[in-house]
Amino acid sequence: MPSYGSEEGLGQFLWLPNSMKNGSLANNSVMKLPTHTGTHIDAPGHVFDHYYDAGFDVDTLDLEVLNGW
Repeated sequence: MPSYGSEEGLGQFLWLPNSMKNGSLANNSVMKLPTHTGTHIDAPGHVFDHYYDAGFDVDTLDLEVLNGW
């Protein structure tokens, strides 16, 4: 699969297969994302140890933050 940084590039990653402008009852978009997308909610800790040292890791993350509460 083409990915960021590859010679193939990302390719088309967002399109609108159904559109009200084309007679569909609703707009329906499709977005293609690699499976790795969204996996690093603790991303700063992958680069900066002081984040983990300060207790900012997935073990202490309040899951309500991820759900918009």
